[in-house]
Amino acid sequence: MDSLTRREAVGAGVAALAGLAGCSTGSGSSGGGGGSDQPRLDRVRVSNSRADDVSLDLQLELDGEVVFWRDVAVDGVETEGSGQSVQGATFEPPAFPRERGEWRVRARVRGTDQTYSTLFTSETTAESCLALGVNVQADDVEITYVATHECDAVSTTTEG
Repeated sequence: MDSLTRREAVGAGVAALAGLAGCSTGSGSSGGGGGSDQPRLDRVRVSNSRADDVSLDLQLELDGEVVFWRDVAVDGVETEGSGQSVQGATFEPPAFPRERGEWRVRARVRGTDQTYSTLFTSETTAESCLALGVNVQADDVEITYVATHECDAVSTTTEG
């Protein structure tokens, strides 16, 4: 029997949580975008678990239109494989629109041909406000999220 990888376990957990996301909310979820059941992106945080410094192409699409595209430099960790990561930039509106819609996140480590892409829609994260993590790992880029239905207005700052 094959062992379950960390990526498969996280993916299964995310899928299970996404399926339950709408079950615990009352009526009257609030947020921008005129009552749409689409998710809203509130924050993207970049980190690096590799020993070498990386340059990451980070792209955000809202309803098929590119609304954010940056080259993000992140330092490497002192010891690769230690389970540690170096925190890079955090992006919040107004760096990208605080709107509901279908959000696609694309990430590619410069110097590689592999692009990692994740789509967040009403089917996966309905009515949620999303905080994303984009973590560069030894052999891939992991895109994770935390979804909440508490979509209060948040301060709009950009770090970088």
